[in-house]
Order: sequence, then structure tokens, then C-alpha cells
Amino acid sequence: MATSTYPNILENFALIAYRPLISSTREIRLLTLLPAVTAQESFAPADLIHCQLDHYPIDLAYANSPLSPPRHFYWGSYNALSYTWGSPIPPATIIVNTHPVTVTPNLEAALRQLRSNPEYTGPNSTKLWVDSLCINQTDIPERNREVKRMKTIYSCAATPVLWLGPAADDSDLAMEAVSALNAATTYSSNENSTVLLTQAPLVQTLMHLQPGVWAALYHLFTRAYWSRIWIIQEISQGQDTLPVLCGTKTVMWKTLHTAMLVLYNDQITAARLIEADLGRDSKDLASRGFSRIGTIERCRLACMKGQSVDILKILDSLPTSNSTDPRDKLYALVGIEGFSRVVDINPDYEASVEDAVMTFQRSLVEKGGSLESLRLTGRLGKGQGMPSWCLNILNERPRSLLTNDKARFMASNGRRATVHFKDEGRRLTCRGIKLDTVYSTSGNPRTTVRTSHDEDGLQPRSMYPKEEIASAIWRTLVSDRTHRRAQAPSEWSAILSVPFMRLVSHSSLSSESSFARAASFSIAGEPLTSYFGRADYETEEASPEMVARYILVVDRIFPGRVLATTSRGYLALVPEESIVGDSIYILIGCTTPIVLRSVADDLRRIIGESYVHGVMEGEVFRGWEQEFGDAEADNVVIC
Repeated sequence: MATSTYPNILENFALIAYRPLISSTREIRLLTLLPAVTAQESFAPADLIHCQLDHYPIDLAYANSPLSPPRHFYWGSYNALSYTWGSPIPPATIIVNTHPVTVTPNLEAALRQLRSNPEYTGPNSTKLWVDSLCINQTDIPERNREVKRMKTIYSCAATPVLWLGPAADDSDLAMEAVSALNAATTYSSNENSTVLLTQAPLVQTLMHLQPGVWAALYHLFTRAYWSRIWIIQEISQGQDTLPVLCGTKTVMWKTLHTAMLVLYNDQITAARLIEADLGRDSKDLASRGFSRIGTIERCRLACMKGQSVDILKILDSLPTSNSTDPRDKLYALVGIEGFSRVVDINPDYEASVEDAVMTFQRSLVEKGGSLESLRLTGRLGKGQGMPSWCLNILNERPRSLLTNDKARFMASNGRRATVHFKDEGRRLTCRGIKLDTVYSTSGNPRTTVRTSHDEDGLQPRSMYPKEEIASAIWRTLVSDRTHRRAQAPSEWSAILSVPFMRLVSHSSLSSESSFARAASFSIAGEPLTSYFGRADYETEEASPEMVARYILVVDRIFPGRVLATTSRGYLALVPEESIVGDSIYILIGCTTPIVLRSVADDLRRIIGESYVHGVMEGEVFRGWEQEFGDAEADNVVIC
């Protein structure tokens, strides 16, 4: 939705002379693209895009017949354009209802490409819904209403149409490669497929593709379009045959998703090939391309089946998602299947960003009865005046989630949260058990770190039996999860046969990363490196494939985190901002322990989620109940 980023465009919207939409028939505005005109037929230059903007009802009563799909009406059908507004410079001009209107160059390019398709300009042409033109962007009340019914608008469309942008960075070659990869395999939504890039017939297919194809694929899957927050809801309302346009090339969604899966399922090989083409690392491909497209497809399938989506996974993408208005990062989620069950808010573009975030988060916690979203908090940057329990929706590099719905932890033993807010809704009161305090952390130069041999004379200790310490270490380094977020298999213990510094050399993280700095961290009186590369373990030697998959998880987990030990001897993976003396709580209704910091009296601030080996599956609650009966939790007030 528009903001002051596009002042010239907003000023031109006044020329359209918008009429109010009639709510009783669920009216929307739609564009009809007109055939290319000659200079003699119009006062405007012949090469401009001409279109007509009219009102149409999409109430089911206006469908062709009771038996016809609701996406076809007596007046015809429409497609909903999914695109990114893009830079307003240089501005482009189109003709709407005979008036010149300024739009972004990316939208003009999309309309020009669609005009070349007879479906949009021939007899009984398909109409278009385009948010920037079909919503009066200068009318705040209308924007509030239309944003809330975005799901209806896209679900009533014949199909969403995805516009990735004009041709660039060898995108024609990339679209050709997408089709080739799809043709060489069988379409499936199974992310656990074992198809590898090194297997026939993919090898034969890839051999015939031109040089530079891997860089072209990288650029296609990391286009700005994929970071746009609205596309999750928009694509979720489509079928797997919905068209994906890039320049003059078109593929179906299922074709693009299949190509992505082939690359995702063999990320190690794909990264090697892409980086050889690019001449640099491609680690952002997983987060900007694979992760986003995978999330969208899971949402699309969930919507088709009427199932809830992985809410936490979507919320985790907010800091790296883009929207013209930061409030849209929240309002774009309202229509996604599953969110309406746990979030009950009305879009309000007159509210501040701070108020919008707090309103959203309070509704999510209270209506959902869960504190899972607190796992995504504690990342607020300087200058953000929000409580620490608020989601960070700004574009700052976040820590990744330790895990998602596929292999969720159960630290609070599946208990439902009991919460209430006070102090004008800025303080969250919940229930929790204090597990321990941070005793030492590994090599973070921005914190004051206590070593394991401190002046207080305490001796190094461990919560784990001596024979289990090594296992606790290798599992903690990857939060006991594989690259597919399943529990790490016992066979991965073979990673202990590899010297630690060799693991560091395989990592794509820098030599100054928290993973590399953990080498000298003392655990039970011994440096971390002493637990690796030993011949006295009863394990097989780790294969190169196992090392690669283990490091794949390390590279995802470690940015923004450090190793830590607690006063009682637990081994943990905590946010890098953690310092000695921070408390680790298990909050009722949250699946992972949370690091909290005391700020005044009984007030605490969230630092972030943590992995604490030995307590992630509800062991604390079960042990407490076995010894004392019902586990007693304390009130925890978070500001």
C-alpha cells in the first residue's frame, strides 16, 4: 500500500476521480487494458498504455449461475496482479479513463507485457485487479477496508498473475533452466525428495544449458519480488497452474516450485555450482529464495485443504520482508489461512507503527493462547520504543528460528499460556519457571564474559555425566536438529571424529564468527576443541556428506548466537547479546527457553530464545511433577 515514498504518484491519483465502492455487492474496481492505439485515435502518445477503470460486483449472486465457479461472473472474470511497486524513479505514465496517471516503471512494464497477450485486449477480455490503481490510495478508510478483504479479492479472481519484473540478469536463460529442471523430474510438493543434481536425468539436462545458467538461476530466485510480504497471501489463493511472468517468458507456478525443490534438495551441490558462476558466496539464496518460495507453497497447499499455516515461520520472515508501508508487514497476514483464528485486528493506517505492532502482538498472544511468538522477539534495534515482547518487523538481520513446526520443541510440556497486559498494554504478565542463570559465554567481544575458572573459586562442572558431555556438545552446536529441522540422528555423533578447526574451515561463516571463536570455550574444564578429532570415541568416521550437512545447520544456527554454560552446568546456545547473570526461563506456552534480563524490581526484558541441552522436551516439568506434584510457576512481568 502506498505511502509518502510515492508523492508524485499519489498526487496523480486525484485525476482518476474515484467513486465510493458499494459494499452491499462487494464492489471492486478493475482495469480493462485497451488495444494499442495510434496517435490519430488519442490525444496521448501512441506507445502509452491505455486502460479503463470501472466498478464490478463480486458478490456470489453475480456469478454466471449457481453451478459456475465463483471466479466467473456475468460480466466476465478478472486476474489479480501480484507484483512489487518498485522504485518510482523514473516515473512512468499510463492513461486511465483518458487521464494521464503516473505509476512506477515496474507496473508499467507489467501492463505492457500483459497487453501483448490477446487474453487481456481481445473480445471478452480478462480484466485486471491492480492494488495501486484499484484502491484509492489517498482514502485511508478505504485502504483499511480493502486491505482486510484482500483474501476475498484474490480468491474471487480467476487466478493471480505473478510479475517478477522485466528481463534482466539473463532471466530468459533462467526461465529456460526452470522449465528444463521441471521437465527432468516429476512435480511434487515433497520437500524431502531425494532427487539430486548429480543424478540422471538431471545431469544430462544441465549439461545442455548455457554457461552462466547457475548465476542466472541465483538472480531469478533472489529477485526483489520474493521478499515482498503480500505475495504469501496472494499466491496462496491460486492453483499450481498460476502463471509466473518474467520479461517475455512465462512458466507455471508448479514448474518454478519444482525447479526450486531440485536446487533445495541438493543445496550443497547447487551452492557449489552457483558460487562458481557468481564468483562469490550464495548463502542468501536459501533465505531469500528457497525459504520464501517453500513457505508460500506450504501456505498455498494449506489454504487449498483449509488447514492452518506455520504461523511462526511466516512471522520469522517479517524482518527480511519488504513492503512500502511497514504496517503492511502485519496487515498482509490478516487474510492468510490460520492467522484469522489467532489474530483479530482491523488494519489502521492512521496508527503508528509502534501501536500497530503492539496491537497485533497482543491479539496474537491473547487470542492464540500461546507465547510462541516471543521466540521472535528480543531483536529490537536502537530507537524502537516498543516493549521487548514485540515482534521486530524492520529490515534488520535476525537470528533464524531454532526450529519450526516440523520438529517443534516442547520445553513447557505443551501447556497453554495464561497472560494479561497492564500499564496501557505495554507490560506482559505470564507464568514461567526460572531454569538457571548464564554463567559464561563464548568469545563475544561485545559482552563482559566470565570464564569457567572465575575468581569466585568455583570449579568447572557439568549437568551431564562425563560420558554424555561430548554428545551434549555436538547436539547443542546444531540445536539437535538437521538441515530439514528434524531431530539430529545419533549417527551424527561421528562428527566428533573431525577436528573442530576443520569444521570451521568447512563453514561459510567468517574466521571471526561466533562458531570459530567457540574453539577455546571451556566446557567442564576442557576447551571445546579437545572434544573433537579424538580416536577414542566409539563412532564411525564422519563422511564428507555428513560434514557438509552438519555445517549447513551450523551456518544457519550460529549467526547471532553464542555457546554458554549455566550456573548449574547446562550447556546452551543463547543470543549473542546474552551476558553473565541473565536468567533462562521456561515460559508456560512457549516451546523453547527464553533468556530474560532483569531491568528493575520484578521487570524483565526479553533477550531471545535459547537451546538448553536436556530441557527441550519438557524434562523440567515432568521431573518437577514427579517429585513435587503440579509444577508451580511464577508470575513473570516482561516490559
